[in-house]
Amino acid sequence: MLPLSSAIRLRLPKNLQQTGGPREDVASKLARALVTCDDEVVRDYLQQGVDLDLLLPGGHTPITFLVTTATSDRWEDMVRLLLEAGASPHTRDPRGVPLLSLLTIAGSVDLVQLALDKGADVNVRGANGETPLLIAVHYRQVECLRLLLQHGSDPNTVAWDGNSALMWAAGRSNGLGMQRSLACVRVLLQYGAQANFRNPRGYTPLMAASLIREREMVRVLLAAGADADVVDSRGETALIKAADSDAEHVISELLAGKANVNIQSRSGCTALMSAVSGEVLSKLLQHHADPTLVAQDGTTALHLQSMSDRAELAISLLEYGADLEARNSQGNTPLQTAVRCRSHAVAHLLLANGADSTSVNDMGVSVLHDAVFPWDYYNSHNIFSVLNTPIMMAEFLYYFRSGNDRMHGIVRNLLERGADPGLPGEEGVTPLMLAAACGDERFLRLLLEAGASSSTRDVEGRTALAYSCKWGHSRLVDVLLAYNSPVNTLDVHHNLPIYYAASHAHTTIVVTLMIELAFYICNGRG
Repeated sequence: MLPLSSAIRLRLPKNLQQTGGPREDVASKLARALVTCDDEVVRDYLQQGVDLDLLLPGGHTPITFLVTTATSDRWEDMVRLLLEAGASPHTRDPRGVPLLSLLTIAGSVDLVQLALDKGADVNVRGANGETPLLIAVHYRQVECLRLLLQHGSDPNTVAWDGNSALMWAAGRSNGLGMQRSLACVRVLLQYGAQANFRNPRGYTPLMAASLIREREMVRVLLAAGADADVVDSRGETALIKAADSDAEHVISELLAGKANVNIQSRSGCTALMSAVSGEVLSKLLQHHADPTLVAQDGTTALHLQSMSDRAELAISLLEYGADLEARNSQGNTPLQTAVRCRSHAVAHLLLANGADSTSVNDMGVSVLHDAVFPWDYYNSHNIFSVLNTPIMMAEFLYYFRSGNDRMHGIVRNLLERGADPGLPGEEGVTPLMLAAACGDERFLRLLLEAGASSSTRDVEGRTALAYSCKWGHSRLVDVLLAYNSPVNTLDVHHNLPIYYAASHAHTTIVVTLMIELAFYICNGRG
């Protein structure tokens, strides 16, 4: 606040114009009177002919100074006094906010009425383009809102952000204040607000209310004629947004309002694909949501639930006819999606329901490959060439070890159901080679016991032994040797497995292979 001694500069009648100290005393006295709403002093200066619309330091006029600064609860009486005495109802504060908007923010219905009676423009816009009506909605001043509408305020006025007052009211969520927002919606609809208004992004009030899970708001808008099947710029409906928000009760209202449950967005997403809870999923399925619909990337609802390891939701989808072997744009089935995402419960569920354990996607990656190490972590299974620095190799091992314990059961389940442990995938890499690089002896033994060959080579001629050598897994080298893995296999670069052990200073492995190499040479088996 400005110092009281300089708060107001007056244009006083000549008989009050003085210089020096006396003039300063007059300004200070009137300033104190305005702040504390001293009726007697203010009336005295009014009788002396003070200009009621003079500009004060900082840009206020006396009346806006009162509304925004007064500390007394008698400020309304003082504003009424100034308006009745001829203060302009068109005045604005230093930010350009009109008096009518300031009074609306304050919630003073009587003063709003008086300002309108004195000629204030009911649709006046502030510097930011907001009208008193929008201000009333923003501050949930229901009584002021009704009064403004009664005096002809446009119920469909649009704010600077392209939203209508109804959109603002429907999209507000603030605990107990929501009831006042709901009251604003009712009043706006009563005075002709468009229930199907769309902002520049295509959003409607119904979408805004659905997104914030306001059931009663949705009910009121539907009763006023809001179309549940209108889509926004992304092709999404209020039902899709409600599913995104897991708004079960809102979904009930929209379905009761005959919302089309199978509308697909521009990306092909449906409300069913957005469901994250069993209650919402079941409700949509019961209203004939189609679990076989496919998004543009080939994803189905079952893929999405497999990705998030929601086994109960996956069961419901299967019960309603979801395609167990649907393939997305990469050729991944729900099972491969579950395995790749480490969704253990769903993976076991899909296998128990007959999912193909031998499926291979469009990149040549089998489910078993992904069970050992997910392809999408590096977008490659050709890790021998890709992971060529100590830091990247260490990162690879850390990632594998941090979340792999529960995958042994998946690998075992896949092998029991016919997955090929020696299947060459991308760049000829087999699950055994991935296991050899990862350093997990349980994986390696599972695959070897299931018939994986330790002599199989990738496209560059490397065997699983070379993978173990590069990553320094001496125990796995012993296991591979026990399964007759050849030690003298040259790759396309003319390197033996021992070369990779030596290159990365894995001395124990080097010594082991030197002994094996001497044995082979002595027996003429080199």
